[in-house]
Amino acid sequence: MRRFLKQIFVFLGLSAVFYVLFGLFLLPSLLEWRMGINIEQQLEKSFSYAKTRKYDMVVMGNSRMFCGVNPDKISIPAYNFSHNNDSYNQLYWKLEWLKEHGKKIDYLVLGVDYFQFGIFSDSRNYAYFKYLGEGYQADYPKKDYRLLYYKELLRPVKVRSLFKKEVEDLHDVKPNGQYLRFGVPKEGAFIRREKKTVPLQFEYFKRILLECQANGIRVFLVMPPLREAEMRNYTPEEVANFERLMKGFLKKGKVDYFNFSCDPHFKWNDFIDFTHLSQTAADRFSTQLNDSISKSLKDGL
Repeated sequence: MRRFLKQIFVFLGLSAVFYVLFGLFLLPSLLEWRMGINIEQQLEKSFSYAKTRKYDMVVMGNSRMFCGVNPDKISIPAYNFSHNNDSYNQLYWKLEWLKEHGKKIDYLVLGVDYFQFGIFSDSRNYAYFKYLGEGYQADYPKKDYRLLYYKELLRPVKVRSLFKKEVEDLHDVKPNGQYLRFGVPKEGAFIRREKKTVPLQFEYFKRILLECQANGIRVFLVMPPLREAEMRNYTPEEVANFERLMKGFLKKGKVDYFNFSCDPHFKWNDFIDFTHLSQTAADRFSTQLNDSISKSLKDGL
């Protein structure tokens, strides 16, 4: 019996070692083969393109802006410097990164969302710390974010994702910064949004606007299209309060605000999931956004 138990323990130990080695050294390549480049590779491309390309406008926001705005559809030379899960502290320090690398911009398209003031994520810090400096890092407690990444990578759900039935085109980052993301929408899908406000994010939002004002950067606050299902997260009063908040930041010729959240031109099948526009719909939205920006600039608003 003792020998049998010893054999079991040896087997379990070897299995654990094998799983760790598989997860750390082979799984990342398999995930890239199955779904496309990982977060570190996405950010490497994003910052590299941001450094080398020439543009007068930068688009910044969360994942909905990342895959929903195609700079090629905007008449002003533009670059999409958004990323999944970004909120205003990441966006502020990205603006600082652009300044440090000699990138002078004239226009900022800044994504806003009903829930974005409640997002304060550290899930990408293992990759962001390479680019964003001590000011950004000071927002977070001292942790080994690389170790946390490895723990997340070793979760069984990562292995299961290799065998999911849906076959998607591989996601990637285009040279203009837009994220290529694919999928098929589910009509009944629903994600409950957190509607709290993290004071730090609200302060960073105001810092972004002050930074732009100090440097003569024209700001366009933009709410992308939403599915009707997502709008059900918010009461009419919450929507009205958000509108009043955004309009309180408007300044003629300096800050404008476009809300496409309930645009009737976008239906549920224009999305690839609960919230992200398809590539075709992103092109249409980007054209609409360009028209709104052009009109605002022409009218001198």
